[in-house]
Amino acid sequence: MKIVACLGTNCTGEKEFTAAVDDVCRRLSGESGYICSCIYPSADADFPVGADARYYLNAVFEFETDMDIAGLHGLCKSIELEYGRDMTSRLHNRVPLDIDIVIADGEILRPRDYAQEYFQSGYTEIISGSGS
Repeated sequence: MKIVACLGTNCTGEKEFTAAVDDVCRRLSGESGYICSCIYPSADADFPVGADARYYLNAVFEFETDMDIAGLHGLCKSIELEYGRDMTSRLHNRVPLDIDIVIADGEILRPRDYAQEYFQSGYTEIISGSGS
């Protein structure tokens, strides 16, 4: 199954996020390899301006897997927890690592994410062939 996923953080520096993206891409893609966009900033879709504005670092990646969506989703949530996305971080609106499966075998699973600039920027890079 071909998967396109989005990764994000609102509280991790670029160096740490780059390492996390590499780790997650390798763990989820296994031997099949992956294509990943560059890391880029975006405004929070829910709080883009004003005193409550928040900013994220993002990356989009594509990979093949034999896992089913439920198993893959569970693995993503487990990895998020390893990186500190727990109840305390959620209470403080801190996102150490967010992994969202947006497209699976051409089916858009998360239409809201798919439509957002934070996804489209990286996705466009991947489908244009300029991802690494």
